[in-house]
Amino acid sequence: MLINAGNATVSFTLRNTTAFFLWGAVNFDHTAKMAILTSQKDISAEAMTINDFSTVLDFIQILYWKSNLNRSDISTVQIISLENSKALSFSSLDIIDGYVLFNLVRK
Repeated sequence: MLINAGNATVSFTLRNTTAFFLWGAVNFDHTAKMAILTSQKDISAEAMTINDFSTVLDFIQILYWKSNLNRSDISTVQIISLENSKALSFSSLDIIDGYVLFNLVRK
């Protein structure tokens, strides 16, 4: 998935999941993204910045990961591009012990 639109957002919902790894590319035209992990069980949210800038293009990097998730919880992950005209690039999502539903929003 590659998006070159400002304020682009991708989100996915995880069920029966204990960990996940979001893989993607790093490159010179990438900038910071905000990752927000929200638990539906206790309605808590955890935010962090993903920085996928690199002077060298590499397609196989873990951009964001989280472990020790509550398997009985449903979690939503939202990735938000923070700058206009910068790449938002993801290649795969590895989930441990669960399944995922994707949602892509272009603004």
